[in-house]
Amino acid sequence: MTHFLRQGWRMAKGHTKIVFALFIYHAIWGFVLYKMIDNIITPLLKRYPELTGSADTVALFWMENQFKILKTDVWMPYLYTFLILLLIRMIFTPLLQAGLFYSIHHRSEVGKGTYFRKGIAEKWKQVTLLYWIKNILLFIPMIWIIKPFLTNLFSNKSITAIFSFFDWTLFMYIVWALIIQLLFYVLQLGTAWEMSKATILRQTLVNLLPFIVVSLVIAFFYSFFSVSIHALSIIWVSFLSFLLYQILPLIRMLFKVWMISSQYESIREHKS
Repeated sequence: MTHFLRQGWRMAKGHTKIVFALFIYHAIWGFVLYKMIDNIITPLLKRYPELTGSADTVALFWMENQFKILKTDVWMPYLYTFLILLLIRMIFTPLLQAGLFYSIHHRSEVGKGTYFRKGIAEKWKQVTLLYWIKNILLFIPMIWIIKPFLTNLFSNKSITAIFSFFDWTLFMYIVWALIIQLLFYVLQLGTAWEMSKATILRQTLVNLLPFIVVSLVIAFFYSFFSVSIHALSIIWVSFLSFLLYQILPLIRMLFKVWMISSQYESIREHKS
């Protein structure tokens, strides 16, 4: 296992520029979403009663906003904006995946350089197709969950009643979503790594244990690192803790590339 982790880390370090570019990409999306949410929440909070206001005033504030959301279309422009942003992100995401997965494979084969743009040019169609099939398979069963939720929400029932239908249906959907996510993730990896679908599935099943172990180990490392930084920023307020907190998304992206590279090594090492 340590061999896969070391090889994956070596490959991740070779993709430093790509890691930084992906970090900038996610930072831009984070800023866009922040501004969108800020434009929605800030005007509402400006009308929030002062701390000295009575309980009736606060209750009236929440009733007024509930009425606006449930009985008017004031939220429609925000919904359309969110859907447009979501569509744009769903267009770019498989392109970046194709470039990253392809580059990891070819750097391991050649031993130097990155092939990010070449991967996008050669593999974007196959990876994008799998990406959209995956999302369709995830969305269709979600209709049976969202529909009763919205029905209960707009019928002005209590919070308890709204969430009361989340029983075995939600559990089954979570299991389904995990299976679909893992299956199509592996298929996307195989497509970018120039393996047939049968080969990548067979290699993943044969090496499922190391594949899972390296993923869990790296996830544990990042979780420990992330919790430590958050704890440091709370316990010891300093410029160092502030700096570490700000670069945490960059570190998360580095760990993500490390995980993908290590997963590749765990499959490639035992390839027949």
